[in-house]
Amino acid sequence: MRRVFLARQDSYTPAESAKVLGWTPSEVKRAIEAGIVAVTPEDSGVRIAWREIAVMLTERYPQAEIESALGPAMASVVPEAVRLTELRVRIPRYQVVMLAKLAGREGISVDELMSRHLLDLAGSEVDWLRRRIRGFEAAMRWPEE
Repeated sequence: MRRVFLARQDSYTPAESAKVLGWTPSEVKRAIEAGIVAVTPEDSGVRIAWREIAVMLTERYPQAEIESALGPAMASVVPEAVRLTELRVRIPRYQVVMLAKLAGREGISVDELMSRHLLDLAGSEVDWLRRRIRGFEAAMRWPEE
């Protein structure tokens, strides 16, 4: 993970992609054949763009894990608007229990569950929010940009 974000390459071979994603070469081959992973044909074979690899990593690992793996270098890689911060809210107790149960069912943290749902909310309100929050749309699209 550190290698992808800190020693960025324009593209990766399927074998390199498998290594940085923690997949087997056959998993990468199946993902390419299924159209899950976009490739660019070149004389030496196909290549997978950095943005494809980065997006797959951000979908596979919680952001807290990515930030932890990057350590202090995170500040040079993850835009400030995308970095994790703490939010304190007051909600009814049943909603706290509900969040814990839903997160547990999906095998993720409550933080990750809330982040996913807030991303959905942001997507439904993107037109309004991008006019009011500088850099909002770019932050939503990271690491694709």
